[in-house]
Amino acid sequence: MGACTESYIILAETKEDVQKQFREIIEDCKYKYGHDGYSGTFAEKSELRIVDKENGEYWTEEELEGHPIAYDKWGPAIGGLIGKGKYYLFGWCSS
Repeated sequence: MGACTESYIILAETKEDVQKQFREIIEDCKYKYGHDGYSGTFAEKSELRIVDKENGEYWTEEELEGHPIAYDKWGPAIGGLIGKGKYYLFGWCSS
């Protein structure tokens, strides 16, 4: 079994909005790709960890993709602020 990367850029004002949109993405992936697992999409993720950068700086997409949390295909997706009200969600998803 392998893994595929999945990423999204979303607009949100609060972390609660980010989590809500993450749950909506999961439901959309399950609708499109099924509930049987190994879809290589966020349908395989059950949690999103939003990480803050020190000093309130913005992340780059590459930094978030290289974050240790991002490498676990069975673990959570990672999310971080990449601009004002703009979040990047990323994860390795079992396929």
